[in-house]
Amino acid sequence: MDFDDDKNTNLFDDKKMGTGDKVGVLTIMTGVLCGGLYLLGSGAGLLIDELAVPPSNDNRAGQEVALQQYDRMFNVLAEQRQILDQKNMEFASLAAIDQTPDMLQDVVGLSDEEKELYGDVTLAKQEIGQAENQLHVLAEKFAYSAIVDERLSESNVRDLFNRFEKDVGSMESVAGIEAPDYADLDLSRARIAEDADTYKGDTAGKARAISDDSNTINGDIATDIAAPIGGALGLAFMLWMLVGEYAGSNYRKRGRKPQKFNH
Repeated sequence: MDFDDDKNTNLFDDKKMGTGDKVGVLTIMTGVLCGGLYLLGSGAGLLIDELAVPPSNDNRAGQEVALQQYDRMFNVLAEQRQILDQKNMEFASLAAIDQTPDMLQDVVGLSDEEKELYGDVTLAKQEIGQAENQLHVLAEKFAYSAIVDERLSESNVRDLFNRFEKDVGSMESVAGIEAPDYADLDLSRARIAEDADTYKGDTAGKARAISDDSNTINGDIATDIAAPIGGALGLAFMLWMLVGEYAGSNYRKRGRKPQKFNH
């Protein structure tokens, strides 16, 4: 920032702001910058984890049959997705029909045709809800099966989840499931298998435990290292900038021409 121009003032030159207000502004600026770099660090941590330990891609017993079965599962998911999309398309033409204000309806009432249309809207909403629930159930069964299925390599699971995101929708919004850390999936499968009695007959619980465990291994370690570094860099940058701003303000107050601080 160039301080040669006397009109080019900064936060320290603002006489309308009290010290408390200035401290508040600086605190918010520092928090925003550090928070942004912390999030970048978190993302970098997850990327580092996958690059350092890529998902396994080995051949396994029953793998070919498993992949054929998941192909068929995708056909079922696609059919249900199509049903839901069709229901939503049909509802789009009915969505505004039941928006008659209550006060207007109290005076003019509803004609027989309008009552029939209102019934169509109610039915359409019910059918959409049922289609959404059916897709949700299918998505859960798909995701839980893939996570626990040891016929699938870590790369197989990653590819299946990516295909789901592309062809069906967001895994978290449709199935309500967080994707596992693929690079640590086999390790988590083995760890959870040691507690087999706890999850006997509970595939969903076992799958959630595996997914949660996989996301707390290397991913969290990398994130715990990279994220604080990002936050610290943000704080250091903010302090460096403030030193330059404060020095420039002091030079102007003394009537001296300051040096240039390039940010």
